Order: sequence, then C-alpha cells, then structure tokens
Amino acid sequence: MPPAAVTVVETTDRAALGALLKLDSLIDLVIPRGGEGLIRMVAENSRIPTIKHFKGVCHVYVDDPADLNLAQVILMNSKLQRVATCNTAETLLVHARAAQQFLPTVAKALIEKNCDLRVCPRTRAILNENGVSSPQIKDADEQTFYTEYLDRILSVRIVDSLEEAADHIEKYGSRHTESIVTSDPERGRRFQNLVDSACVFVNASTRLCDGFEFGLGAEIGISTDKLHARGPMGAGGTDHVQMAGRRDGAVADLKNFSRKGLARPVAATKKLMFPLSVLRALRGKKGIPFSPRRTQRALRGDGKGCWNF
Repeated sequence: MPPAAVTVVETTDRAALGALLKLDSLIDLVIPRGGEGLIRMVAENSRIPTIKHFKGVCHVYVDDPADLNLAQVILMNSKLQRVATCNTAETLLVHARAAQQFLPTVAKALIEKNCDLRVCPRTRAILNENGVSSPQIKDADEQTFYTEYLDRILSVRIVDSLEEAADHIEKYGSRHTESIVTSDPERGRRFQNLVDSACVFVNASTRLCDGFEFGLGAEIGISTDKLHARGPMGAGGTDHVQMAGRRDGAVADLKNFSRKGLARPVAATKKLMFPLSVLRALRGKKGIPFSPRRTQRALRGDGKGCWNF
C-alpha cells in the first residue's frame, strides 16, 4: 500500500475542515461519522459528494396477528442492547388489537430496565386501566415522535392499521431502519413494500442494521439517501462503474441510430454495494434493474438470530 494511501489531518480546527470540504478537485467522497451537528455541517458546506445519515429515528411496529412474546424480545433488544447507536429503536408502534395485551407487560419490562416512556393518550389509558403507573411514564407531544433520544427513552403510540403505522414512519422517521413483528408473512411483505427506509425487517431487531452483520466487512458509513449508497456500507460501497470498450474503429452513425448499431463496450465492470444474490432474493428473479427502491435491505427472520433473505 502506498504510504500516502492513509493520511491524518492533524488538527481539530473546524476551519481546517471547512477548507478541506472545498477541495472537490482532489477529494472524491466525504463520509462524516459523528453526531447530527457534525454531519449537517459537512452536508451544508461540502462541495464534495457526501454519504450521510443525519439521525436514526427507528421504529418497531407490533402487528396483529403477532407473537407477543417474540415482539417483546425484539423490542427489548432493539431499544436496550445499546441505546446510543443510530440503529436503536426510538419509537414503538402497536396495533390497537394487540395493545391491550401487549402494552402493560412490555411497559413494566421497560420500566424495570430503567427505560422512560413517552406515550400517546390511548397508551396512557390502557396502562392506567391495568394499574401500570410510574414517574417514568410521561405524555408524548408532536415533537416526541421526531426525536432520536440515544438514551433509555422510548416513544409509544397505538395505531389502527398497518397502513397507519407506515404513514407514521413516513412522517416522523428518518428512513434508517424499521421492523415489523407479525405472524402473517404477507403483512410482513406489505410493510416492507410500504415503508421507504434503507433497512426494513420482519421479525428481527433493528440492531441488525449493520455493515458487519450484512457481511460487508468493516462498516465505513450508513446512508439514508437514495443515491448512490443506501443503508450500511463497507468499502465495496464506494466502488464505481467503468465501461471499458474495445472495437475496430467503430463510430456513431446519426442517420442509422439504433441500439444495435452503437459502439457498445465488450467489457464492463459493475461493483455492487452488496452481493447480487441478495438483490436477486429481494426481487425473486434474476436480471433485475437497479433502482434506489430495490436496494432496500429487506430482512425476514424469526427474532432469534436465525434469519433468512
């Protein structure tokens, strides 16, 4: 490896970073890693393409029907396994038909783990009916559901349908990672089709949204944008396409323009963000066209670490 392949800028002066972000003739890509303030500063001041995610307002939606014991396992892991990461769940959505049975039990479990709750009025009513009260339970407001806590705090809301859950995520989410807990595979697939986030899981923890978990090697960034990279990415996510053509003097003929007559390349290299086998599994067929929507990570599992694409 050339000695200059890795370089450290030996200053913490933000002014130096501002100058660096204007060197678009020398630098191809910026991947800021840090808090939302740093990432927004880089995105707003950079002349260089930037791969970024501002924050991770991730959701766990408990559907009806659902295995509620499994739902509790997935929620507790999504929220409490590590609270200060961008793939930690910040909001719990519960279908109204599951709420009466699920919410009192899971609320007690969360409070026992010193997790505060910010609840909607319907959730508050169910908890009161079942004798669940604590200073750790507070009322939610409009701003609550936009919040990335990075702490032992969880927003909770009851919804009347899968579609309402998807609408909530569309309004308040950050397009990072969402998970549905459901016993109905078709509803799981519908949720994945409705929700426009980088990673959408069925019966799996949001904490599995990670480059290493996806087999991408060391994670160098996570993107909530749609071009070029989306979701967790390893070094392969920074690859680009070069079309390498070789013909014997072929030229374009404007009078007889056709796709067949173009001087098309005989060799091309297209390096993907993640294995083609995964892309094929998402669509269920070979030869799929590439689009931002189709590079969503869609994971289905059983919530116990045994998951299948």
